[in-house]
This record gives sequence, structure tokens and C-alpha cells, in this order.
Amino acid sequence: MTVSKVEICNYALQLIGDESIISLSDGTVQAQQCNLRYDSARRTVLEMAFWNFAIRRVELAQIAETPAFDFSYYFALPSDLLRIVGTDRELGVNFGTDPLFNGYKTIGFGDAYTGKDRYKIETTTDGQRALLYDDDVCKIAYIKDEEDTTKFSPLFVETLAHYLASKIAYKITGSRTIEEKIFQQFYNVMLKEASTSDSQQGTVERETQSRFISVRF
Repeated sequence: MTVSKVEICNYALQLIGDESIISLSDGTVQAQQCNLRYDSARRTVLEMAFWNFAIRRVELAQIAETPAFDFSYYFALPSDLLRIVGTDRELGVNFGTDPLFNGYKTIGFGDAYTGKDRYKIETTTDGQRALLYDDDVCKIAYIKDEEDTTKFSPLFVETLAHYLASKIAYKITGSRTIEEKIFQQFYNVMLKEASTSDSQQGTVERETQSRFISVRF
């Protein structure tokens, strides 16, 4: 499925019962609202789930400056990073036996280990966005700010169109009812489906719920 930016905007306009646009610069209210909201909507929906098409893996470059306390190193983050999926040690080690794992462990279902590595994102003294980490090598998987619509999955297109529609609905239609209806469709259906379907296209790498939480509920 290959779609363009304009086609995604037209799908959003269709959801609120409005007219299509020819381009994002055609001067109509519909085009102006889509042009104003599209990129922020795309980044928001990308950040909300682990979209497989937007995941990238990279070894980060260490920064000369070091943190004043708590962590040992700063690493430069990719300029297109929206959200960290995990470090290589979170995603690819045996948490029960790996002596190099520097995070903490919890027990999940079936006594399987769940790992969370120790890191934070902050800003260095010269204003650079950086990841704080204890080891001198850091590899991460992250959600990229993907702009190429040809890479979007069908489910992402559906989810983005619903979210975009909820953001432009009131300005175009003047109806809070339509705005709320579309947002509820996005939140109750599209986002939940996206969070399960796209994240399950591959082997399960991490448990997200502990046995303690399961017992409580």
C-alpha cells in the first residue's frame, strides 16, 4: 500500500465528512488545516507505538563531555529520534545470566526475566540532546521520525488519518460532536489495534507485565 501525504489528508477529511483537497497549498481551509497539523500528528502517532517500519538500530557516538554525577558517559542521539525502543542489552541478552547487563531485572510470566537498562535522556551544558549511560559503548533501537509515506504500513495510515481528522475536525466543521466522535474512534479502536498488531510482527523480546502486577489484578 503506497499513499501520498495528500491522500492521507483526504482520508482524514473524508472521516469528518468534508471535501477533498488537490494539494496542501491550494488555499482552502481544508488544505491550510491539514498543512498545519499533518507533521505534528504524524510524529505523535509514530511515538505512540512501536511501529516496525519506523524502527532503526544504531551504535551511538560518545560525547567528550561527561555527566557530573550518576552516569559515566554522554552519547549523541540521532536527530530523527522520537522514542527509544530499548538498548541492545534490553532487546538481545539473557537477563538471567549475562554478567554485563547493567540494568535491573524483574520476574515475568513463567519466571522469565524482563530487563530494563539504565539510561536517561537529558541536555548537555552546550545544549545537545544526549543519552546518559554507564557503559562506554551504547547501541539502541529507536522510533525514527519517518516522513516517507511509501514506508507507512496500512494500519499506520488508518491510525494517522483518524488522529489527524480529530485535530482538524472542529476548525473545519465547527462541531465538537464530530471532533469527539473521531477522537474516540482513534483512541478506542485504531490506537489499541496498532499497539498490538504492529508490535507483534516478530518475536516477543520483552515482557511488559510482572507477575506481581498480574496477581494484584
